[in-house]
Amino acid sequence: MLAIVCESAHDIRDRLSHRPSGPVLVDRVLDAARAGRDPAPDLRLLHTALTISGIEHGLYSFSAEPVLPPELRGLSAAGIGRARPAAADHRCPRNRCARTWRPTPAEVAPTCHVDGARLAPGAGA
Repeated sequence: MLAIVCESAHDIRDRLSHRPSGPVLVDRVLDAARAGRDPAPDLRLLHTALTISGIEHGLYSFSAEPVLPPELRGLSAAGIGRARPAAADHRCPRNRCARTWRPTPAEVAPTCHVDGARLAPGAGA
């Protein structure tokens, strides 16, 4: 879930801007990760705030991956796989989360919202 916040922090803040403390919840998650604390309690609060705000799948609504039940996550149809090896993916530079990004030749790697470092090729979990 931290990867979702890192990738979509701006959009999540926007969606919670109508709540007095909504955008602060995003900062609490990122601050916990920066300080090396477990962000799980703050992630749960953020997820709950999103669902209460009418965003049906909470944080998962901001994921590039489809929202699937846990038992189906990671499965794909036979013959449909990655266009390039996993080593070509860019990942969290500090190995804090599972965020990945697939580059195209014209794009610059995005930055981590936790510490501002660019996502690293082949690094991370």
